[in-house]
Amino acid sequence: MSVVEVLRRVGKQKKAIPAQINLAWLLAQKPFIVPIPGTSKLAHLEENIAAAEVQLSANDLRELTDACAEVAVQGDRLSKEHMLLVDHTV
Repeated sequence: MSVVEVLRRVGKQKKAIPAQINLAWLLAQKPFIVPIPGTSKLAHLEENIAAAEVQLSANDLRELTDACAEVAVQGDRLSKEHMLLVDHTV
């Protein structure tokens, strides 16, 4: 929930919804990171597209990154067999 609270707070400052802030943060990471959000509603697609226009400051990015770093990720992303299909470093 700590990440959600930061997304909400930054979103309120930027007049954007948390999902847009999340997408804007992902877009700001590296040029080769491209989020692919799925949706079945036109309104959500339009919100997702608008996220590309959200300008996050260095402080916003740091705050979001710090909040994400506090989350303990548990479990594997994929099974070992599936990882062998996508990642040659395993």
